[in-house]
Formats: sequence, structure tokens, C-alpha cells
Amino acid sequence: ESLLSRIAELWQNTDGLRSWFESLLGRGSQSWFPDISVSIIAQTWKDDPSTLPLLQHHARSNKNKSVQQVALGELARGWKDHPDTLPLLKQLVQSDEYDDVRLTALEAIIEYWHEDAKTLPLLKQLSQSDKYGGIRFSALKVIAKYWEDDFEIFSLLKNRAQCDDDLNIRSEMVKCIGNQWKEDPKILPWLREQVMTDYGLIRQSAIQTIAQAWKGNIEILNWLQDQVQTNSNWDVRQAAVISLAKYWQDDIDVLHWLHKRFQLDENRDVRRSVILSTKYWQAKAKPLHWLKDRAQLDENSFVRSTAVWVIGQNWSTLESLQIIQERAILDQHEAVRLAAVWVLVQYWITHPDAFSCLCQVVRQDPFKRSNSEGRKYESNPRQVALQGLLKIAPDDSQIIDLLRDRAANDPDDLLREWATEQLAKIDPQ
Repeated sequence: ESLLSRIAELWQNTDGLRSWFESLLGRGSQSWFPDISVSIIAQTWKDDPSTLPLLQHHARSNKNKSVQQVALGELARGWKDHPDTLPLLKQLVQSDEYDDVRLTALEAIIEYWHEDAKTLPLLKQLSQSDKYGGIRFSALKVIAKYWEDDFEIFSLLKNRAQCDDDLNIRSEMVKCIGNQWKEDPKILPWLREQVMTDYGLIRQSAIQTIAQAWKGNIEILNWLQDQVQTNSNWDVRQAAVISLAKYWQDDIDVLHWLHKRFQLDENRDVRRSVILSTKYWQAKAKPLHWLKDRAQLDENSFVRSTAVWVIGQNWSTLESLQIIQERAILDQHEAVRLAAVWVLVQYWITHPDAFSCLCQVVRQDPFKRSNSEGRKYESNPRQVALQGLLKIAPDDSQIIDLLRDRAANDPDDLLREWATEQLAKIDPQ
């Protein structure tokens, strides 16, 4: 790109150079030449009277939508004041066959003409009736940004938060309303109503918005704790746990309360969120012993794996290493053992004890590959451990012996094949 731009800059008056760049516009969509050529022509020959019609043509009808998008951007930047530019963008927003092109045209209108008196009516129309969610969302975002003092706009956003077909848009509008109009006494009760809707994404968005907008408020703290205790929807309880950890991390009593609540929640994702939340209190509460219990005793392997990862990522003590080694060898579920092996490889690979543990995993881990179609995507702890060892000690005789043993004797055919390939690389003879 920089080379082509430099060529155009130095030899822009050379006969045939512009024509050559124009010829690149017909290249296939797999090439980046057409996109670059549009920009180079627009910027190098901006004062040439034929440049504007060329850009207009390609913005309307180029079969390569990326060329259309670049042409639209160049028109908006370089010909903002031309009377044909805004009408063309409005036409394409509403009628182009490609949603990406329509969105590019809308973004150009938003950037350069958001103060135009006719822009708001267009945005209102698009935000409510356009078939493409990306268009509706972009229109709503800019409406909220530039017209937040308009009561009619407030009503429009509430309507979209409750009625839009796209749950992601509804969720974002809930956040927008909560953050921009939190001083309105009707907003908090309205947000609490959204926590009771039928859609998990909306419920979580409402919880998170309430916690962020009213963080530090004792009434909201009590309300969030009540949601953790009594709400029947696990996604609400999870969002409340995350919010308590994020916005009340200076309150050590909140951590202790979450730990007490942990055992009482039957949902693994809620319990996992409590484990993840401990990172906020790592320096103050030192919750390693509690995490050790979770890594050993929780009935769910997903929760135990999460505890292993959190310990590995946040503690570099000998005690944490011992916990990880124990899970790598003794856990009954291969997902937990695999998580522990990954932690050892990533964070402890050079420690002698971790080295010995990984060697033991290579020899003894009981992993059995399934016979399903996706068997090749299953991770074998023995192979992960051996890969880690090879990276740090590719010439170590003990590791070479392990590799030979696995190539000859491992019950996993894919590991035997991999180990054989590695041996061939080490000793091509």
C-alpha cells in the first residue's frame, strides 16, 4: 500500500498512471489492489474533475462491496460539501443490496452530518424499521449520544429496549438508558423490572447496569445479595456475583459472604463465577486455601478446572505448585488433570518439581481417546505434558526416552503418531 501511494505521489503526472490504477478496480474481491486503488485515486487526483464521477460510480455499482465501502468513505471525507454526496449516502443506506455497504454509508452520515436537521428523522426511521440489526444499533447509539436531552428520544430507546427483535440491541439499550438517565427516579425501578423478563441476556444486562450505575450504594448491595440468594434464574445470580466482585472489591465482607453462599448454589456457572471473582481480593484476603478446597472438593469438574486455572494464573508460591501437581496426578476427571498440566507447562515448566510431575503425567495419565468423529480435537494430557517438556529440554535424554516410549507403547494412536514424527525431527537418520 505505501509503495503504491508513493508511486502515485511521485509520478502522478505520468501518462497512463491513473489509467493503470483504474484498471486495478476490476480485480477480483480476493485482491486488495482495488481497495487501495480507490483511495489512491481519490487522494492523488482529488482536483481532477473526473474523480468525483468515478467514485460515485463505484460507490453505487462496483460488484466488490469492499470497493464500494472505500469509495463511500472517500466521498464523505473529500467531497463532504458537494450537494450530491449526502443524497447518495442516504440512498445507499436504504437501498444497497449489501448490509455492510449500507452500514458504511450510515457511519459516514453519522460522522460528517450528525448535526444536519434531516439526519435525526432518518436515524429514527432506521432505528425502528430497518431489517438489519447493525443498522438499527448504529442509529440508536448515535441518537442516544447526540440527542439524550430529548424526551422523545428517551421514549424511543425504551421502546427499542423492550421491543426490538434483536436481543443484543435490547441489551445495549438497557445499558444505555441506565447509564445516561440514572438521575431519573423512574429508571432504577424500570431496570429492576428488566431483571424479571424472559430473556437471560436482558436480565444480565439490567443487573450489570444497576451495579455499575449505583456502585457503592448500600441499598443496591443488599438488593444484589438478595438476587444471589433468591432469584430462580442462574444467569441473574451469576451476573449479581460478578457485579458484587467487580464493584465492591474494596469490601472484604462481600468476599466472605460470597464464599459462604458458594456451597449453596447448585449451578456450576454461578459457583465458577465466585471462583473467578477471587482475583479482585487476591492481595487483601489471600483466598488460596479456599480455592484449594474448591479445586479438590467441588463435585463439578468444570468448577474444579476453573479453580486450578485461577490458582495458576494468580499465585506463584510453592503451596500453589503443590496444589496444581496434586490435581494433575490425582483428579478423577481428565478435564481437571488437563487444566493442571496446562498450568504447569505455562507457569512452572522450569521448576524441578513441575518437571518431575510432568514426566509422571506422560507415563501414567489414564486418558483414553474416544471413537467419535471429533476425536482428533481431544487434548491428551500425556501429549500436552510431553510437548511442554520438549520445548524446554529437547535434547534431554530422559525426555527422548519418554518420547521413544510413547511412540512405541502409548495406547493413543494419535499420540504414537505424533511422537514418531517428533523422533524423526530429532534424529532424521
